[in-house]
Amino acid sequence: MPATVTSLYKTSIALAGAGIIAVSPLTPSQSTPITSVHLPQIQLTDLSIPAFGAIPYQIGINLLGDILAATPILIGSTQQCDTYCLGPNTPAPLPTYAPFTGWGLVGLGKGLISSPAAFIGALQAGRDVPQALGVALLALQVPITNTFSLLTASRMPFGGFGLQATLERTFTASQDALVAGYQIAAQALVQGPLTVLGGAVAGATAFASTLAQTGDIVTALTAGRAPIQQAVTAAANDLAFKIDTGRARVYADLLAGPGATTRPIPTVPAPSGAASRLTKSTNTKTTAAGGATSTAKKGGVAGSKRAHKAASAR
Repeated sequence: MPATVTSLYKTSIALAGAGIIAVSPLTPSQSTPITSVHLPQIQLTDLSIPAFGAIPYQIGINLLGDILAATPILIGSTQQCDTYCLGPNTPAPLPTYAPFTGWGLVGLGKGLISSPAAFIGALQAGRDVPQALGVALLALQVPITNTFSLLTASRMPFGGFGLQATLERTFTASQDALVAGYQIAAQALVQGPLTVLGGAVAGATAFASTLAQTGDIVTALTAGRAPIQQAVTAAANDLAFKIDTGRARVYADLLAGPGATTRPIPTVPAPSGAASRLTKSTNTKTTAAGGATSTAKKGGVAGSKRAHKAASAR
């Protein structure tokens, strides 16, 4: 019995000593300072953000210039413009001769007023209804033709607008804006997030690898932060680059605008007797032209000339 108690006593003392030895590293002494972990602050690279409102502003400025350039043409006049316009102020053999003239809203308004009078005058001159209707339509069509000729003509020195160049510039700018918008959206919604996700995966791998090698959490966090920060910076730089590229491309398309008209639209001076010739346009102005005038004209003017010849042949 005493031997059993002695053995149990010795075993208890041994287990207590082993427990003290095992627990003692977990209890820091008062003289040993506790190491604290400080996570470094992540700072992204400062990027210059492009001015998104600059593109609508540039489009608005060019649109305003286009409107100012087209205003004298759209308002119009009752005169005959130089080089491009049809009218009675040029000699009859020329292809620009027509019994009516004018352009824009003013010219079209004059055509609306003079069209019924021209129709009645043609009937009084002995023409049939289709011929009189052709004369009435010509009073409306000539201002429309002159307006279109001025819109499509070169702006300088004839006061034109350059409509074809404006349409091509607008189409190219719109196309480039759509392509740039697609590239920006793809970078912001697809490529950028994938780049950041790849940086996060690489950062997690670097964190785990460094922690396994060194056992230092601060060093592991520093190693894992670097790929993430690089990925975010690269994605932001790519987005800013695509925005700048698209903006520069659209600007290059829009900077060649026509601007405002700087001089009046030149007109053809009316020769003496032009007024009397205009009032007699339905009966006598084709008899002096002879038989060769019908071959010198084409289009709508030639049609009116053939109608006049038919009347004189009667």
